Amino acid sequence: MDRGVAGDAGQRALIAWGMGWEPAQKTSGRDWLYPFLTYGLLDPYAAVRFDAWKSLQTLPGFSGFDFTYSADAEVLGEAVKKSYQKWWNEVRPANANFDLKTVLDPEGRFQEDAFDRLRRERDDKPIVLAE
Repeated sequence: MDRGVAGDAGQRALIAWGMGWEPAQKTSGRDWLYPFLTYGLLDPYAAVRFDAWKSLQTLPGFSGFDFTYSADAEVLGEAVKKSYQKWWNEVRPANANFDLKTVLDPEGRFQEDAFDRLRRERDDKPIVLAE
């Protein structure tokens, strides 16, 4: 999960896209993906935000989640709040017990010290990806 938070934009986009891939979801489980994809909605790169949104829509409860990945920071922030609250109040398992390796505490909140470390390691250098 480190590269999904600390990697460069290409790595973050690829990981966000991969979180929407059904075989990966079946292998790793889906419940822990919601917070990470929600966090991806705030990424500095529009391509990462787009991939995070599309992958979030593959998860139960979010198929019609409305999001404008090219919006300004204030609108993005409101969408992130809405997404996280929806997950926390409507979708998150009642008896959640997340594995600490996911950088979530057992109830599903980010382990702030580990998450902050990964965020500080983020590579935000501009990149150009040839497709």
